[in-house]
Amino acid sequence: MKTKHVAVAALALWSCSEARTSNLLDLPGVKDGAVRDAAVQAEQPAALKTQASGLYVVAELGGGEAVNANRRERGPWETFTLVDLDGAPLRAGDRVQLRTHDGAHWLSADGGGGAGLHAKATAGGPWETFSLVRLDGDGEVKDGDRVGLSTDNGRFVVAEEGGGGVVNADRTALGPWETFLLELGAGSPPLPPPPPGGDGEVRADDTVLVLPSPGGAVLGTVTGYELNDRCPFADTSKCELPLYTRYDRDDPEWWDVLVEELLASRVNVVMAHGRGCLSADSGDQGNGNMCPRLLRHLVAAIDRAGARGALRLGMFDDTGAYQGTRNLVEGRPWEERFDLADRTSWRFFWDHNMKIWFDTVPKELWYRLDGRPVVAFWTLSSSFFANQQGNGSALLRELRAKFLERYGEDPIFICDSTWANDDPTLTPAEAQGLNDWFDPNRGVSTYHSWGGQKWGATVPSYRDPDTRPGCGAACREQLRRHGAALREAFEAGRDARFTLLEGWTNVVESAGFYRSDAWDYPNQYINLVREYADPELPTLRLEAESADVALDASPENRGGKLRPGPIDVGRLAEPSGWFVGWTEPGEALTFKELSLPCGTYRLTARVAAPGGSGNLHVELGGQVLSPRAVEASEANDYRLVHLGEVRLSAQRTEVRVVFDTGGLNLDWVFLKRADTRCP
Repeated sequence: MKTKHVAVAALALWSCSEARTSNLLDLPGVKDGAVRDAAVQAEQPAALKTQASGLYVVAELGGGEAVNANRRERGPWETFTLVDLDGAPLRAGDRVQLRTHDGAHWLSADGGGGAGLHAKATAGGPWETFSLVRLDGDGEVKDGDRVGLSTDNGRFVVAEEGGGGVVNADRTALGPWETFLLELGAGSPPLPPPPPGGDGEVRADDTVLVLPSPGGAVLGTVTGYELNDRCPFADTSKCELPLYTRYDRDDPEWWDVLVEELLASRVNVVMAHGRGCLSADSGDQGNGNMCPRLLRHLVAAIDRAGARGALRLGMFDDTGAYQGTRNLVEGRPWEERFDLADRTSWRFFWDHNMKIWFDTVPKELWYRLDGRPVVAFWTLSSSFFANQQGNGSALLRELRAKFLERYGEDPIFICDSTWANDDPTLTPAEAQGLNDWFDPNRGVSTYHSWGGQKWGATVPSYRDPDTRPGCGAACREQLRRHGAALREAFEAGRDARFTLLEGWTNVVESAGFYRSDAWDYPNQYINLVREYADPELPTLRLEAESADVALDASPENRGGKLRPGPIDVGRLAEPSGWFVGWTEPGEALTFKELSLPCGTYRLTARVAAPGGSGNLHVELGGQVLSPRAVEASEANDYRLVHLGEVRLSAQRTEVRVVFDTGGLNLDWVFLKRADTRCP
């Protein structure tokens, strides 16, 4: 039974070093006693609950992964062993460490504070040691107290947005988001270990998508939304066509497809385009057809998919559009370059684009790098701009000031290297990141050093618009080489801080990651992104209609939705998405080349049985799970069915879903990595 608390506690992490002792003593609730012998250290179970939202801090998979603050109930993964290095009783100012449920990992502040918080450390040291602050004054810290903890260099742990997403350790002061309720004691008893093959029941967290955690560079996919057809050219041989029968951004289903692909890729951040709006006040018209007010459709699709907890967005400012926007609005000659010396024109960056983007996308969905929203700017070259020197850096300072004034947050700006080339006054104070974009005359990727870190940009392939495959150097063609080009780019940038991926829906330049039969198999580039964006893969949802191969009794699509046969796809009644139906005994869906880390996976299906009760099973990693029964239901009455558990070594494998009987409708199959221990 959990204890109910009237008070809300704050947990803050404060510096333990002697050099900061005087600062610590200035805080309420930091005692002035001497450090006690570590030999008398005391341990007890503890949990952290956010003040703002009442959500628990969780070490994903019980340790060894990311740390989030998005659980409504306390369980084993939300329960830590609080180690008091100064011995019992727990008092204000004590040095503490937090060990995760698996007993093998500790909460750790990257760099000792000032960046992220994770649960991947395998031993306790300075970065894993925090100082406890009791917000209600000195004395013993008890269950239900408001407390605070700070890192080795004096930064505070923060649940971003007050909870619901990631936890960082980069704040310079305590506030509501840095405030947690401290629960001491075991709480609810831990779940018993499952029997071999699974316990037959679907657990509450078996189908909860969590945010991805990058293994190296943060991957941000530049994502456009200007197309109204699968190919804008009369000769469709000039495009690698998307898999889908319709590809029109004015159709809500297009946004549902986009969200489903992005969720499957586990990409770290969706860098949604902003090309500006002709009107600063209303309307969707814009030069380049990507006015960021249109992103309301993306937000709606994310909500239909129930994906606010699994997707994050940043802004890609497509600066090449400003020239045309200004000239259209002000009636200037089309070829006139954008004069940065005219500071009245800077309003097009803020009023016509950036402010609209961040007003349209809710704060809850903003991606934060080191706790800060992200904006990536394209070129400042003389093809579009004039009088860049001294004005580019001043423009960024102006935009930062406006952002801080409106939103109360300090953004990270990542620029194309032309900003520094054409404005030598630019420094890391204005642009925290600088990439070299990519040059198809040289290859598919670049990595650029700036501010002590590497910043990247890459494409899976490239070809100049309105050209046919095989045109070679004349059209600056860079071939995919069956995915090898992109994999080599990812490997070269493992130590980069942030890499832009151009561009998810880029049909025009042969640079897309979308599903297509033009690839070796439809999900090829989605799988490749996922392998690097979320290598530990705690959760994955495989949508039935997105299968790479369908073994179907009929060559056509009997449902007539989404994609050509042989696969029978219908549209779900609510809230969004599609299902595979009209199934017959022995039909199967195959998802190819999934890179799965070692561990134990729990599998769950969302399925209906309008044709009467039936059975289906899964084959994964060379193992065939026992068929599972599905009770008869109405066509739209979908149930969650536990498909079993499988223990795997790390491998690239396929998942095959087999319909042992007909009459079943399958929405998706969910893989949850429930145990990270390897066979």
